[in-house]
Amino acid sequence: MIKNYFKIAYRSLLKNRLYSLINIGGLALGMATATLLFLWVQNELSFDSYHKKSENIYRINTHLKINDTETWHWASTPYKLADYLKENFPEIEKSTRLFTPWGDFNFILNHEVFAEKKVAFVDNRWFDVFDYRFVKGNPESFKKDNFSMIISEKKAQELFPNENPIGKVIQHDSLLFTIGAVVHSSPSNSSFQYDFIFNNASRLSNPNVAQNDEQWNNFNYQTFILSSSTLKPKEASEKLTKFLKKTRNSDEDNTNLELQKLTDIHFDNVFQSTGLASAGDKTVVNIFSLVAIFILLIACINYINLTTAKASQRIKEVSIKKMIGATKMGLFNQFIIESFITSFIAACLGLLLISLGLPLLNNISDSSFSFQTNPIMFYILGGITLVSVLLTGIYPSLFISSFNPIQSIKGTMKLNTKSSSFRKGLVVFQFTFTVVLLMSTLLIFRQLKFIQNKPLGYEKEHIFTITIPWNVPNSSNVGKTIYEKLKGESSIKDVTLSNSSIVNVMNTHSGSLNWPGRDTTWNPTTSLLKISANYKKFYDLKLSEGRWITDSKADESNFILNETAIREFKIPKPWIGQSFEVHGIKGEIVGIVKDFHFKSLKEAITPIVLYHDSHGYMSTINVKVFPCQYQKALAFAQATWKELAPNNIMNYEFLDDTFNNLHKNEGKQLKMFNAFAGIVLLISCFGLFGLATFASEVRTKEIGIRKVMGASVGSIVNLLSKDFLILVIISILVAAPIAWWAMNKWLQQFAYHIDFHGSIVLLASILVVTIAFLTVSYQAVRTALLNPVKSLKVE
Repeated sequence: MIKNYFKIAYRSLLKNRLYSLINIGGLALGMATATLLFLWVQNELSFDSYHKKSENIYRINTHLKINDTETWHWASTPYKLADYLKENFPEIEKSTRLFTPWGDFNFILNHEVFAEKKVAFVDNRWFDVFDYRFVKGNPESFKKDNFSMIISEKKAQELFPNENPIGKVIQHDSLLFTIGAVVHSSPSNSSFQYDFIFNNASRLSNPNVAQNDEQWNNFNYQTFILSSSTLKPKEASEKLTKFLKKTRNSDEDNTNLELQKLTDIHFDNVFQSTGLASAGDKTVVNIFSLVAIFILLIACINYINLTTAKASQRIKEVSIKKMIGATKMGLFNQFIIESFITSFIAACLGLLLISLGLPLLNNISDSSFSFQTNPIMFYILGGITLVSVLLTGIYPSLFISSFNPIQSIKGTMKLNTKSSSFRKGLVVFQFTFTVVLLMSTLLIFRQLKFIQNKPLGYEKEHIFTITIPWNVPNSSNVGKTIYEKLKGESSIKDVTLSNSSIVNVMNTHSGSLNWPGRDTTWNPTTSLLKISANYKKFYDLKLSEGRWITDSKADESNFILNETAIREFKIPKPWIGQSFEVHGIKGEIVGIVKDFHFKSLKEAITPIVLYHDSHGYMSTINVKVFPCQYQKALAFAQATWKELAPNNIMNYEFLDDTFNNLHKNEGKQLKMFNAFAGIVLLISCFGLFGLATFASEVRTKEIGIRKVMGASVGSIVNLLSKDFLILVIISILVAAPIAWWAMNKWLQQFAYHIDFHGSIVLLASILVVTIAFLTVSYQAVRTALLNPVKSLKVE
């Protein structure tokens, strides 16, 4: 019997080739897209859970209360804290530390210098807490030798192709490190994406570093603990806070420690400077989970719509089978098997589409998914195939197998040739979701364009920055020498120094500002920007009052504040000449600069203080080049750098790129919305095309008669298209308020953003209606152009 079911299903698919192609193609595209999305979602939700003891691993975070309205959140703690935990807290079994250096880390191998970012320093207990798969060597050599290092398999193949890396020596500054082990590259769902792991004892071999780290007021290390099952995070956090206060001999009650579960770290972007993989966004994960579900539903809806629409052509088949003894369950099984075969073929085609789509997903999400490293992909596809069989099989099978054979033979049973209410509802659902995605895509695109084009209060064109790492020997003098040499290069228009890039000023401070009338209990967080005297001219900053600072010795104790600082600090008038103090340096306010954006546009402009110090270290060289002179200017800068810092790689970045990187996540979201909105629209049009084709087929005689009676091609196209376009318009009316609500919530993360204008609804509506009309009218025109004589001969 089952063999017959498969044979009938096979013949049915061949007999209705066009509809089979639409069903299989739509299902395959839906399955592949849903699989890729669920793969990404599963990867995000499973971050760091692959560690065997992940349920009992916590990170100790710090909350530093600055004032009544502001608290700083750090993922770091003092170095020495980890050494005291086990003996003072019986519920803590082990503790370990992680230090990630700032910026690039330079190495020398075979007399060639190269820079790496994925570098970490850990202590000897790191591999007792976290799981790594060792390809060569083991952690014991790492524990015994302070200058032993571990590298990832990927990096080993890159640096030592066809060689055994064990025992190879890599130099950093004057230190020589020996490779003691190679580990498998971290999986894509790991927060610890490091290619080089060093023993932290090598850092502490420098007496200055050791002295600095051992101070309880320096929070430079991430501390992780492995706890027993009896640990209660809230109670332990309170005990840790009391212990820290007692150990530091501090009477202040502004520092709190809190345990955070390892598996929760990925979705927490509150903490500053973690040095871990980019934080995830739970809202985005939830959104794309829904997108995956809806894409699969839309693909299944196409199958349901076409199958139930074509049910009229199977009335006689079902009726005759019932009259010769077929049971309702037997017929149900037959149609379920048809659904299974369709879904299975679609799944096989989906595998091909997945292989083509993986590079696109990796590019959009900065991941490294592959069939070899992600076997879970097959489980996801298998589950989706099963769900597809159920969704596409149950309702059509029940619907068709329920036909009354007596009514069918008598000719009294008729099915409506137009879309039933149920099918209309499914079409509206399809296009509602499609329109919501399109409107969301248009709004995200406009918001990113708004960000890129919004006046920032300074010029950022034709500018690149060079960062001078603090660990470059004699870094202050190196920076000033490069600055002087660049000023004389003909391709360079201007050069200025600062302690940070103007696009993202990282130096924030609280606690040592003072001015007349300040509430002594209030210590506002303020950005501090150390600059050269020509900084204003270089970036074309505007003053609202006063003057700019000069190179004179007297101006080294004077300050410039932005308008927000003057307003929020409530400094009394007259502002110019008002005394002001920073870090114990007493001077006066000589100018007020108009507000400019020195952070992401997600953040409102905050107070900033600009000052000049000719003797201090400034990490950033800002270089403005003449148009079309980038290559010459960069070549000169690199040659100068190589001359002055031969053991370090020059780290430079164009200012436009620095700015765009601040909104990198939004760019990824736009790419994903673009891709999936297009896919949803394509799948929906598959279904619409199939329904339009069927409607044209069942109305062939009617159209032939209308043509004989004088109906024009246009009127026939209007007749066949009208019903479908009405459904699309209803979808737009339903989708608009949904998109407005959802995207207004998304826009709230930006301090500066556009509004959800009606033009977005109009543009999305025109696009969807046009595509829907072209999809339907193609088949309508073909039908309208048929010879009415042939139409009327159709049996």
